[in-house]
Amino acid sequence: MTKDELNEILENHKKWLDEKGGQRAYLINIDLTRADLSGADLSGASLFRANLVEANLTSADLMEADLTEANLFGAKLPWTYLKWADLSSAKLAEADLMEADLSGANLASADLSGANLMGAYLSKANLIEADLSGVNLKGATYAVTAVLRINWGKLSDTLTLELMAHNAESCGIKAMDKWAKGGTDPFKYSEPDFYFEGNKTLWRNASPAERIPKLRGRTLLIALCEEKGIKL
Repeated sequence: MTKDELNEILENHKKWLDEKGGQRAYLINIDLTRADLSGADLSGASLFRANLVEANLTSADLMEADLTEANLFGAKLPWTYLKWADLSSAKLAEADLMEADLSGANLASADLSGANLMGAYLSKANLIEADLSGVNLKGATYAVTAVLRINWGKLSDTLTLELMAHNAESCGIKAMDKWAKGGTDPFKYSEPDFYFEGNKTLWRNASPAERIPKLRGRTLLIALCEEKGIKL
């Protein structure tokens, strides 16, 4: 597909979204390798089995889009440099990504709330600070450590304290104490182990025993997913 043809489809799709005629984007089985779709509004578009290898989809709006079995992986030939699809900060809320190949895809800070990722391939995907609230991950292939790096947002006091205790293992109890008393962010110059909404008062009032993590690995993941409505 040429760049002009793609631009025409996007223009007609925008008109359709604005109820000004046009036509919904049907990019079924289309090869969009390396396509620049950054910031594009493809909400509600049909991208069934579309080939989006190395596509730039940063900040793209793909809400409620059909990406069933879409290929968002990198170039698979062993002699090529792997560069995966970039979906950082993309809007994928309520999108259908069932059995989509997102292996290695960059989904950092992407909004995947309510998306269907049933049977999707998420091996080596970057999920840092992504929103997976209400996502269906049944049958999906993923690393527990990767899913634990998503943005968990506001949690119950029990799990908030649990994640603060985990982060304290990285930055130290003293650094957390200073933060809780109004000091600087202990992770101002480094990455925390977990992203969520902290609670200074909760940390200040916690006992020494409560400042020690009790859940790890999949056990922790299950507890967090149950609270955020994520189906495993």
